[in-house]
Amino acid sequence: MIEKENVLIIGINSFLGESLATQLYESNMHIIGVYHKNTSNIKDYVERVHVSELSQLTQKKIKTIYFVSAYISSNDEDATLLQTVNVALPAQVSTLFPKTKIVFASTVSVYGLPEKSPITERTETVPLNIYGHSKLAGEHIISNHALYAIVRISSIFGEGMKKNTFIPKIIEKALEERQIVLFGDGSRMQNYIHVADVAKYMILAAAHQDNALFLATSVSSCSNLEVAAIIAEATNATIQFEGNDDSPSFEYDNFETRNQLKYHHKDQIKKELTALIQCYKKQY
Repeated sequence: MIEKENVLIIGINSFLGESLATQLYESNMHIIGVYHKNTSNIKDYVERVHVSELSQLTQKKIKTIYFVSAYISSNDEDATLLQTVNVALPAQVSTLFPKTKIVFASTVSVYGLPEKSPITERTETVPLNIYGHSKLAGEHIISNHALYAIVRISSIFGEGMKKNTFIPKIIEKALEERQIVLFGDGSRMQNYIHVADVAKYMILAAAHQDNALFLATSVSSCSNLEVAAIIAEATNATIQFEGNDDSPSFEYDNFETRNQLKYHHKDQIKKELTALIQCYKKQY
């Protein structure tokens, strides 16, 4: 019997960690998952390790480390947690595993508000908030590691996502009240990418021969109204508008990433949102 190769997922309990574990397990990898507090999303086939026990894994032969753990906040009062999770932990991992390739999940928040659109892999990074700064600091640490890939990700959605963002909020509103409320006219553009596609990007980045930075985004952005219309159709909800939405629109072009990784996924947001809605319906 061929012995399975070990891969390490730091942040295994997240919905991206869960999707990564599923795809890697299907590729016959042995999954070691590092968690902090919660274990509710960890599959039975994952070898569980608490973050405090990271140093005990240095004796294992690990093929790749997927770093998907993140603390997300734009509140300056959370500076200590942002530093601990997004900066200090990547530094610890780099030190403990100096010869193992690290695939680091970063964020498009590092770009801030660029002067030119669309945003690409080469767009200048000027973070607007403390979260973006902390992830950029994590990137700098990983970019000094011997073997690495940095993957900047737009808005991830899919089963298991946290319910404090736009998509799950309007799904729940549609299911509970048969109503969706949009600020402004709903024309603001955002880029949504399904969690399974992000996991695929990260796995391909791990296999890429050279150290590199990649951009995991959908081929096209869509407006809040387009997203709401898909959800309204699937839930028999109505759409209402109120107030103003002064937030900026974002569009991306990750042609360079898709070309390097040979991954040309199709945008299937209607199909993927409909599947997510079905999951939510089971709760009602």
